[in-house]
Amino acid sequence: MNFLYIAYAAAWLILIGYLANLALRYEKLRKEINNLGRETSLRN
Repeated sequence: MNFLYIAYAAAWLILIGYLANLALRYEKLRKEINNLGRETSLRN
């Protein structure tokens, strides 16, 4: 039965890690999009 608790906790830790990674990648992408928008507006 302890195996199930360990597997459940591991699944949650993996999910939380994945969501954190996704959030960081989203922030990086958003900053890059904003920088591209600034570069485009400077060229006009």
